[in-house]
Order: sequence, then structure tokens, then C-alpha cells
Amino acid sequence: MLRPIELIGKSLGTFYRAHDARTIVVGQDVRSTSPRIADALTRGLISTGVNVVRIAVHCTEADCAQQPVEWAKSQGLTVMCFLMMSHKLEPAALAEQAALL
Repeated sequence: MLRPIELIGKSLGTFYRAHDARTIVVGQDVRSTSPRIADALTRGLISTGVNVVRIAVHCTEADCAQQPVEWAKSQGLTVMCFLMMSHKLEPAALAEQAALL
């Protein structure tokens, strides 16, 4: 079941390497299946030679991501954040959380 996810990681890693990306940030949500999916994606990415930083952030706790996001930026990395479970918040509250990042 996880082999397709690993292949997606290989595809993404190959694409990003071709565009000079060296490090990718992977996030996950709180579902019980998320760690296995993130692990498979990470295996695929690493197999292409990219570095992976993993950050998991719930949509109501964006402030918890500020430190790792700032660290990644200080390392010269481009950071793209995903606020997981965003369907649980109204748009205005989600925008407030996103503004923290």
C-alpha cells in the first residue's frame, strides 16, 4: 500500500533536484496513518539525494511551527507550510493561524 507513496516521493525528489532544491520539508497531520505515509514519502525523497526536514502542524497550533520554520529559513531553505485539518476552522480563523507563519 505504501509503495505508491514512496514512488511519489521519488518523483517529487527527482523534480526538485532538477530544479536545484536540496532540502524539502515534509509535514503531516494527526491521523494514525500519517506517520507511515510520511515515512514512505520521505524514503522516496531521500533516495533521490534530497535532504528532508519533517514538521507536523495542526491548523489551530501554527505558533508551534514558528521555531522550526524560522530555523529552516535561517538555513537558507524555502519553507512551504501546510496547516493540517484546515476544514475544522472557519476561513478567518485559518487566515489568523497562517499569518503566524
